[in-house]
Amino acid sequence: MGFTRQKNKTIKMPSFSPDYFRKTTHITEWLVIAACISINLPTAYMTVSHILLVSFWLISGNYQHKYTVIKQNPIALASLILLGAYITGVIYSSAPLSERLSGLSHYYKLLLIPVIISVLHEPKIRRLAINAFLFSSIAVLVISYLKWLQVIPHTQDIEQGYIVFKNRIAGSIFMVFCSYLMLFISSSSQGYKKYLWLTIYLLATYQIFFLITGKTGQLLTVILLIWFALENWNKKIIQYLLIIVLAVAVILQFQPEFKQPEITVIKDEISNHNQNLKTSSGFRLEFYKQSLVLIKSNLLFGTGTGSFAQEYAASPKPESASGVNTVNPHNQFLLTAVELGVAGLLVLLGFFYIAWKYSYDLPDPLYGKLARGLILTTTIGSLFNSLLFDTSEGKFYCILIGVLFSTYKNNQSPFNYQACNAATPTARRVR
Repeated sequence: MGFTRQKNKTIKMPSFSPDYFRKTTHITEWLVIAACISINLPTAYMTVSHILLVSFWLISGNYQHKYTVIKQNPIALASLILLGAYITGVIYSSAPLSERLSGLSHYYKLLLIPVIISVLHEPKIRRLAINAFLFSSIAVLVISYLKWLQVIPHTQDIEQGYIVFKNRIAGSIFMVFCSYLMLFISSSSQGYKKYLWLTIYLLATYQIFFLITGKTGQLLTVILLIWFALENWNKKIIQYLLIIVLAVAVILQFQPEFKQPEITVIKDEISNHNQNLKTSSGFRLEFYKQSLVLIKSNLLFGTGTGSFAQEYAASPKPESASGVNTVNPHNQFLLTAVELGVAGLLVLLGFFYIAWKYSYDLPDPLYGKLARGLILTTTIGSLFNSLLFDTSEGKFYCILIGVLFSTYKNNQSPFNYQACNAATPTARRVR
């Protein structure tokens, strides 16, 4: 029994025209805009928009161009390195395989950064993407006030305040960055538009402090206002600003009949946290202390991706602890240090540092300032929440930093649709 030589056969491969690649690329760009809108929508809408975005990115071709753009963009590379660290952590994790993969799934959102950076080349699309986030945030602001005024029924947990689609933490963080964007729009506008945007900013600030109960958002509002002053105003105005902030804080403290912002009760919550009275700030302090113990026991590389919940539950705790377990310590830096050790923590810090450093190299200074505001929002917020781990907050950062860094100086050349078509073989001979 022998083998017979077959004649050469031609296998036909699909041929795509430049018009196909042009259309799929434009659809991908508009899906970036849809992703920016979805930041403020329920998680299901966000998930659908991201699946569509990645799908069209994959079928829109021109992979050589995309690879070149990603390779030359520092924040795109940094996001892939950080994701690689979490993937490596899966290999040696102490958690069962299902928990390892579940833990890793929280960081796939990092892929959105290189995806968006490699597809956004048109200034018009970038502006539309930023405006999509801005106006969807304003729509949320309007709905929140309508709930407060009882025009719209409020069915969510009243302890979270007049939230709309997101919980108090995510909702307040998104509104903080939106209000930061409003400051730039107001400062660059003329006439009535300047005061219109300033009024919307003040309404957003009031909502953050008094209509929803996110302490992180309230702290970030003050920090970003001071940072905006440092970057854009002279020292004399900054002094006046600090005086106003301190004066408002004093007035609020001595007017108990006025609703106090949640940020003013952190000290009391920590001191009152005991076996009979549980507070969010007290729980966080417990999580932080126990996380430091876990870090010390596996200092260099940690216990692996997805292992935090298991390690925390199994670790011995002091008698004063409440005995409550958690899947994350509400601190992204501690979570990463527990799972990936000091090595992983350095990668995470480098991820944010690279974005900060290269934000000064963006061709448009406004995009650089917005990028630094976004980085401050996420890094400071990550001291009190695991923002990259959390679904909405993590995607918020990845989407917007991707849009902003798509303006990087090595990302200015458009797609070559003709070359994309030429690189697609129409037939292949096999023996």
